[in-house]
Amino acid sequence: LAAAHRPFDDADRHHLRRAPDGAPVDASSNPGLRVLPGFVRPDEAAEVEACARDALDRFGATHVSRAHRKFFEDQMAHLGPDAPEVNMLRVTGRFEAAGQPLAPWGYGDAFDAARLPEPLARLARRAQTADGLAHGALRDVTINYRKDGFFRLDGHVDPLADGPNVCIVGLL
Repeated sequence: LAAAHRPFDDADRHHLRRAPDGAPVDASSNPGLRVLPGFVRPDEAAEVEACARDALDRFGATHVSRAHRKFFEDQMAHLGPDAPEVNMLRVTGRFEAAGQPLAPWGYGDAFDAARLPEPLARLARRAQTADGLAHGALRDVTINYRKDGFFRLDGHVDPLADGPNVCIVGLL
């Protein structure tokens, strides 16, 4: 396994853009992102999507509190009637709120990759063995679902024990 991520390269530069002007992000401004185009192969995309949707149906919980909803709606007020509906469904084995269903694969020290559905397990194995990326122990698999143009993933700090690296796979 790599001790450090590969250097920022042309593929990363091609895919990373500043909001709202779309200007490219150069290596000196990159917060540490690496892009792996084609990470989900076209021949497996439908299976991975169906698996994620099944997990959302069985274990999904809203990830939008009343306070967050108001905050997000206020931020999008300038869009008027074209503003997307605020929505975030989440599946995780990490306890985050009372009444939340927990994914059977668990979280953290209790995470059990053998309990992942095979399409998610395959992506997790691929992430753990991707060339040029530093890896730690797999401690979580979380599914975040957004619809109708509301694509939002705010910067946040994960629990320190989860380690310094996060792999995000965008499906749609």
